[in-house]
This record gives sequence, structure tokens and C-alpha cells, in this order.
Amino acid sequence: MNIEELENLLNDKDIIYQDSFFEQLKCTSLLDFRRNINMVQDKCPSLLLEEKVDKYYEELLNEYDDNSKFFMVYNKALECFKSGNFSFLQDYREFNYFIDPKMLIRLNDYHGDGWKRAYDYLAKSTSQKISEIVVDGLFKDTIYNVWINIREILRYHDSLSDNEKMISKDRLDLYRTILDIDKINNKDKIKLYHELKDKRIALTFYEDWSLLKKHSYEKLKNSLFKVTTNEKLLNEEESKKYKVPVYELNGEDFYMLISCRDSYSDTSRIRRHCYSLISGYNMEVYARNKYIYGYTDFDIGNIMHVFETDAYSDCDFRSNSFTTRYVNRIMKPNQISDSTNYSEIQIANKWLESLNKYATIKPSYLIAFDRINERYAKEAERLNIPIVKINTSKYLNKIKECYDKKIDLGFKAYEIINDDYTKNSYLEEERKMRR
Repeated sequence: MNIEELENLLNDKDIIYQDSFFEQLKCTSLLDFRRNINMVQDKCPSLLLEEKVDKYYEELLNEYDDNSKFFMVYNKALECFKSGNFSFLQDYREFNYFIDPKMLIRLNDYHGDGWKRAYDYLAKSTSQKISEIVVDGLFKDTIYNVWINIREILRYHDSLSDNEKMISKDRLDLYRTILDIDKINNKDKIKLYHELKDKRIALTFYEDWSLLKKHSYEKLKNSLFKVTTNEKLLNEEESKKYKVPVYELNGEDFYMLISCRDSYSDTSRIRRHCYSLISGYNMEVYARNKYIYGYTDFDIGNIMHVFETDAYSDCDFRSNSFTTRYVNRIMKPNQISDSTNYSEIQIANKWLESLNKYATIKPSYLIAFDRINERYAKEAERLNIPIVKINTSKYLNKIKECYDKKIDLGFKAYEIINDDYTKNSYLEEERKMRR
């Protein structure tokens, strides 16, 4: 079932109570199944649906035969290679999570003396599928998305000082176990699932995830340049010339949350806007020919996504859509700002019911690189905000230093597949090959 078909079915809210509807949600890929479940829960939230998912996963795990170490249907597939009678593979059409057309093509390539190759392939498939069921069942998300977020949790938490650490050793050990779940034998994976399935692991995990993000965002906000605490940088001569307060930076360290826009408006039809974090070590911005606004007053609870470079996000907020496929980083200010090119931080706007629009974040100042023109002065006067002038020639050594240290910012560079969230089975085979 494709997304459009599912959306059409959900026009009837009562359909979620039909057993036949749940059968339609099942897929040969657990990634597509999770996409379908999330879409339904987004449109028609239901505890009944979660109960059906849990029951379905129990049914899948019950198909595992610990004597043979395979799902039972795989034993029948292996018999073909022992007997030389491949009618089971040739006639099989009841595709499901265990066997899909790609698997049949692979097995049919092992005809002849391919029993050992088929055995190894099915053993690996069994292990991987049990890992997927266990992780999805416990965390209510795909194994690949959970792994991405666990890596972010562990990396950021490990970077904190002892008095900043906030997640218990037991939970950190569990997260490391989940990262290595493919290395655990099948029986122990299933045992782990049964031990944890009623302990609301997903809630605890995302509480930890949110706790660390909040800690990171507070560090970001607290690090930002504020004109109110930098009065000594006021350039009185230029302030008189342009009739707005002008603050001048000549090599001082800073972090600034900025956005590049044609002109600021206090309302918007767009749910979220994109910002960047610049510093004295990296001043790359999206567009210098636009107004460059600086921000200090915003709600960190509205930060949706952080990435060290352009995340190529879009505004498609249809059910179960992502603004970007890239990993949502948890990072310190210098890791965000001093990476290659310009960073992207997505912040949601506040919905104004009375206007049927969103309220945008008001800028705290305008940023001018090296010189101020009349256009900038007029915009600053219109918004009643100051201008911060950055003399870039005073930062050349810092920019060079940053460039030389890009390889050591405390996190691995983004890598496609490993750092891309899944919303369906696209590139699933490539992901499995990397496990």
C-alpha cells in the first residue's frame, strides 16, 4: 500500500478498528510497516493499534525455531538445497516479512552446491530480522533511526564533564547493547525483548534524548552574542552616522544565531525557519546579499533539528514526513558553528490561531560584514534594533585555525546511509550490507 492509498483509507476514522485494515499495513519491510503505523497514529491516534503491533511482533518472534536457529519458513527453504527439489522456492508467492521477492531471487542464485551459501544468508537474515523486531518493538521506531539517535546520545554524553552527566550507567549500557544487538545470539535477543517490552523503554529513551538536546540548546543559547552585555563595543561615531546603535567586533570571540532573508516580517505561512550558527572561526552564511539577522530571544523548546552543514530541509509537513533526512545532531556550539560551510538549525514558529498564521522570531540585531550600507541602516531603524559590524580582516587567523582543525571537532563527519533517517525502505539493502 502506498502513502496516497493509506491517506485515502484514513478518511474513514473507524477503519483502524478493522482487522483487515491492520493486515493491509503489513509489509515485507519493517521500515515500511513502521512508516504505515506512524502515519495512522499521526492521523488517528489509537492505543488499540499499538496493541496490535505488539501482538504482531510476538507472532513474528514465535516463528523462530531455537533448535535450527532459523525462522521456521527458512527451514523449508533450506530443505530445497538438501533435496535438490526447488519447487518450494519456485512456487512461493505468499510474500511477507520473512520472505520477499528479492530473497527468492537471491536463494535461486544458490542452486547446485549453494547449500552453505544459502545457510549463511538465511542465518544472517534471521539474526537481522530479530534485531529489527526487538528494537522497533521496544523503541517504536526503525532500528536505523534508533541507532542514529543512540550514537548522538552516547557521543554527546561522553563529551560532558562528570558533574554534567545526567544519564545512568545502566541506561547507557542498554543503549550500547542495542547498538551491538546484531552481535547477540537470537535467543538472548528475544529474551531481552520479553524482559523489557513492558518497561516503557521508548519513553525513557526519548526522555534521555530530549534531556541532552535541552542541555545542548541551553549551551547554544547562553553562548550567543548579546549587545546588552557588550556595551564597550559600541561605535559612537557610526551610531550617530546611521542613527541606530552600531557595535563593532574586531577579533573578539563570538557566537551568533543568524538567518538570511529578504526582509523580516512578524508573521509567516511557514511552520519553521532555518538559522545558522556563526562564530569568529567560521562566518559562512547562506546569502550575504540578503539581510543577515541575529537572534538571542527564542524558545529552545522550539528547536526542531540541528545539523553542522546545510540539511537541505523542506516545508513538506504531510503525515509522517521529515523536514530533512539528515541526523538530528546533539552538539556543542563550536561543533555546530565551526564545521564545513554553514550550519542549519530549524526552529518552529508559534501558531497564531486568530490570524491563521505563524509568529516569527523577532531579530535582536542586524549583522554587517565590514561595511554598513543605507539599506541596512533603514532596516535596523524600521525594526528598532542595532547593527553589529564584524570586521572580517581581524578574524583571518582564527578562520585559518578553524579550517586546519575541521577534522577534529569531536564527531565523525556525516556519512550517507549511516547518518540518514529512514522513513521507508529506500536503501534498505544498502543499510543491511553495512551491518
